[in-house]
Amino acid sequence: MPIEATREPARRPRRRYAQVKDVMGHVAIAVMADASFADIVAALRRFKVGAVAVVDGERRVLGVVSADDLLMREVEAGRQDGSPYLSPKRRREHRKATGTTAYELMTSPAITVTRETSVREAATLMHDHRIKQLPVVNPENGRIVGTVHQSDLLKVLADDDRYDDRHADRHDGAGRGGGR
Repeated sequence: MPIEATREPARRPRRRYAQVKDVMGHVAIAVMADASFADIVAALRRFKVGAVAVVDGERRVLGVVSADDLLMREVEAGRQDGSPYLSPKRRREHRKATGTTAYELMTSPAITVTRETSVREAATLMHDHRIKQLPVVNPENGRIVGTVHQSDLLKVLADDDRYDDRHADRHDGAGRGGGR
């Protein structure tokens, strides 16, 4: 009976970008709580982002204002129902849509991550909450230290995919997944 040599599948190296700190942008785009609607729009356009963190005087994140939050103002202006029997969600939307400052327009509490948050957890938060970026905060004082965007996280996936493509022939000829 012939003895078969067994080979363990190639081990994937540890991800080079395992944590948010490895892929995040170190520029924190934020507005003060008293920023006007026009100031928020100007910030979104200037920095080509879809949302900005709203911070207090100590740079602690209070919430986030997105382009969707600002567009809600136009949507609400076109609605004709002034009914006092609005659902709680519609009441919140209406209240936000009539706001004039970042504090009144923001979604709060903000969903945030720290530098040590795993890339996988950040991706899960973005997916589950349907958001494209997250403020990165210092866990000790709540101050914003940067922002992580979906495109930052996609760098990790692109690197992993390139690794898989380069090493696909080493998985017993079965391509990705080793024939499992």
